[in-house]
Amino acid sequence: MYAIIKSGSRQYRVRPESIIEVNRLHLEEGAAFETDQVLLVDQDDQDIQIGSPYVSGAKVKGKVLSHLRGRKVIVFKFKRRKNYKRTRGHRQELTKVLIEGIEIGGKAVGAKKPAAAKATEKTAEKTAEKTAEKSTEKSTEKVAAAPQDQAAPQDGKQAKDAAKAKAGAKDEK
Repeated sequence: MYAIIKSGSRQYRVRPESIIEVNRLHLEEGAAFETDQVLLVDQDDQDIQIGSPYVSGAKVKGKVLSHLRGRKVIVFKFKRRKNYKRTRGHRQELTKVLIEGIEIGGKAVGAKKPAAAKATEKTAEKTAEKTAEKSTEKSTEKVAAAPQDQAAPQDGKQAKDAAKAKAGAKDEK
């Protein structure tokens, strides 16, 4: 499901839980963003609704995340044979908006569980499974690596002594 909205003089394709950058809005960070300038709504299970110019009763709601400046654009003016060159830079003022949902006639459509919540649940499950697998693998490796008749040496000196004893036992045979 998606919608096409108009903000400023531009059109944006938005989905629930998507983040867009629009020209600077006069809203505080964390403030609610709502527009009824919805040009088109496409629901997965229904037909596409096209407005003339806007879809009646449709709204897009979101939240202002931050205000920022876009990348620098170099404006270079030049007139040949006139010794005229001017260089200017410009950075567009932007607002980052998180789209929370799309409504038609006061009814939320296509509302899904927040992506961040899904991601944290999945990663928590995966890490729990991995740690459980690793702990069982390590315990079986340690048991298999240690000889049955003697314990593994604790420090370097004991290891050297054990190696000398084995070498002496081989020489005697």
